[in-house]
Amino acid sequence: IERKYNDMEIQDSAKARYERAFQRFFHDDNNETKRVPAKKKKAGEYIHTDFYKENIENITKDDFIEFYHETLQKYSLRKSSIFTIRNLIRMIVQEAKKQKLTEISPAVLMEEMDTPKKLINNDRPADDKIFFTEEEERKVFSYCYKHHTAYDKAIMLMFMTGMRVGEVVALRHDDINSEKGYVYIHGTETEYV
Repeated sequence: IERKYNDMEIQDSAKARYERAFQRFFHDDNNETKRVPAKKKKAGEYIHTDFYKENIENITKDDFIEFYHETLQKYSLRKSSIFTIRNLIRMIVQEAKKQKLTEISPAVLMEEMDTPKKLINNDRPADDKIFFTEEEERKVFSYCYKHHTAYDKAIMLMFMTGMRVGEVVALRHDDINSEKGYVYIHGTETEYV
């Protein structure tokens, strides 16, 4: 990730996304499940809970495939997260091959690393989990109107226009045309960790 960032192959937002994904999927010390020898593995147990501690020279193609499938089972990922973890694995293997630490071909690994349809999370969250009810909306507006902080004004603007958080954060004074009654959305802000 660092090399790709320094070579300007990826931007700040991609770097932050990959670092968060690495912490989530590879750096699994907080997980209660412990490493289980492959021969003694039972349903629901994970072999590669501390995969990041392994020496890359000792990791086989099958280890990567097993880790990938375990990650899909453990986290119930959507397509975008699956794409991110596949990309991370490809980048790791690609970098290791450049440094002559492995003979695994990234292209062959990606081809053999299938994604079973049953492991893709296609569940859509319930409407009450992603939309405010009219009563909840009134409560939010009432609170924001009473407090008048910059955050409260931003929340009200998002409710009234449908703008996203990143779009509101990226606004400049000259993006607002009060005479014609419009807001020009020129970009979005991304969180940098």
